[in-house]
Amino acid sequence: MTVSLILFVSLSLSSTAFTYRHSHPAALFPYQRAAVEHSAAGPHLSPAFLPGSAPLFLDMSYSRPYGLEGLHAGYVSAGAAAPRAGALVSWRSFGIEEYREDTVEAAAGFMPWGPLKIGGGISYDRLRIDTDAADITLELWDVRAAVALTPFPWIDIAYQQENLRSLISRDGRDLHFPEWCAGIALRPVRGFAAAWNINGTYFGPVNTVTVSANIMPFLAVTGGWSRETHSLAGAVILLFKGTMVSYGLRYHGYLGPTHSLSVTVLSVTPPLEEIRYAAPRRRAACDVKLDLETCTIDELRNVGIDGHVAERLVKYRQSFGPLSRLALIQMGVLPAEFSRLKPCLENIAPDPEREQSRKKHRPVRGADAKRKAFLPFYTRRARKALFQELVNGGVKAGSALRVAELAKEMTREKLSEKIGGLAYLNESEKKAARKICASR
Repeated sequence: MTVSLILFVSLSLSSTAFTYRHSHPAALFPYQRAAVEHSAAGPHLSPAFLPGSAPLFLDMSYSRPYGLEGLHAGYVSAGAAAPRAGALVSWRSFGIEEYREDTVEAAAGFMPWGPLKIGGGISYDRLRIDTDAADITLELWDVRAAVALTPFPWIDIAYQQENLRSLISRDGRDLHFPEWCAGIALRPVRGFAAAWNINGTYFGPVNTVTVSANIMPFLAVTGGWSRETHSLAGAVILLFKGTMVSYGLRYHGYLGPTHSLSVTVLSVTPPLEEIRYAAPRRRAACDVKLDLETCTIDELRNVGIDGHVAERLVKYRQSFGPLSRLALIQMGVLPAEFSRLKPCLENIAPDPEREQSRKKHRPVRGADAKRKAFLPFYTRRARKALFQELVNGGVKAGSALRVAELAKEMTREKLSEKIGGLAYLNESEKKAARKICASR
């Protein structure tokens, strides 16, 4: 009975084999999605999103499709990526002892132009049926292609075509239906994204709507709904020191629940820009003044400053010195919030423009002069000036602070090389940072 039910689910309902594609929890559904709402799912769904992913990654996932006894699905992939290119090899398996689908694929993606990404893959598929009534082995190969366009940082438009060989020659369509998928992903605010995809399948169109939210820098949740298959899906993603753990649950209206688990090892932990939560409006406690030269993170939080902003303020002070109004705002304090807090603050440093108008740069002498010849950003003043120019050049303040901290013991050439591998900078920020570092 188990074998008969699995064969019925695998062949009769889907009409073609090799339609159960992914068991990765972040993929949500067992078929392709051209546009993805979460970076964790991108390389596992569309090769067009391989550029810019982790420099090295190894992913292993497992699921129990529809809770059927003896039915298993697994996925293993390994890959590497640079800012403008990426590649992976993968193996996936689906079925039981009597019925088994295995696929090996090599895929690559490339970014020929800033907003445009293209990708493709070639796969080898093997179907094995071994029962008392049948002994069948079928082998096929096919290719797929994908393209994604990002005209603005908050939108992706993507298309993917499966099984191009079957589409052109019509050979093997009984197993490889040439499915296509088109979609759009939107990121209207920081830490939140939504996507809509439509798949052209054997039985007709299948629509999916998915959303994701980065609750914390190490925690993200994602969920989706498929109208035609009456499916709901959700996943939880945890990041910790180069390791990503994902758990997903999908419920099919007719076939039941599917549990999936994945562990991914990354050479660089991808940043999660969490949702910006509104800081509670508190009245400034001005009975005790807050000294910006000595205050702690907890003291900054107690007057209503966001915890992450408070950490950046203390780090800025340790790296560059006293906090000015400009520094407070660059690190994330809103102008209205500064106006509210100003009566409670002591030792607000003058802004750089005012300070420069009061005094000229003093010449560097002695040992510092010798260091400056080889390490142009060794002095605190040089790093502070570098930070200001990076921010003015379009680099996010938090990222500019991290680059300026790296610059202390580096030559221009070494720093430019290091910037190329920083995952927390996008391509435009890397270009601006290299130009600024070279010109100073």
